[in-house]
Amino acid sequence: MEFLDGSTLVSASKDGSIKVWDAASGTPKDTVAGEKFAFSTAPGGKEQRAGSFLVTTKGDMVLVHHSDDGEASDGKRAPVAFFRTPSLVEVISCAGDKIIVGCLCGAVLHLRAPWLVEV
Repeated sequence: MEFLDGSTLVSASKDGSIKVWDAASGTPKDTVAGEKFAFSTAPGGKEQRAGSFLVTTKGDMVLVHHSDDGEASDGKRAPVAFFRTPSLVEVISCAGDKIIVGCLCGAVLHLRAPWLVEV
């Protein structure tokens, strides 16, 4: 579990979903596909940026979700972008316009996504 902002908590579930929760009420706000997650952060910083992205993994896929799109009508948010990796994703991290992915096969990918950094 990790806080997205002061009022939103994100957790990974063993059922292959990432849940977005209202921290004050404890009620689920949204669900996205994924087994692991990371937040995009300001370059060189650890603080969460307003209007940032939630990056999740599902098998050999990296899925990028806009964190302030609002809840989808079916309770599941669609990704705004995705990347396929050479094998299952073991580790994921984001900073600035970079997504770093460590794969089960030993590959380490450095994905550059300039649109992650909102001006």
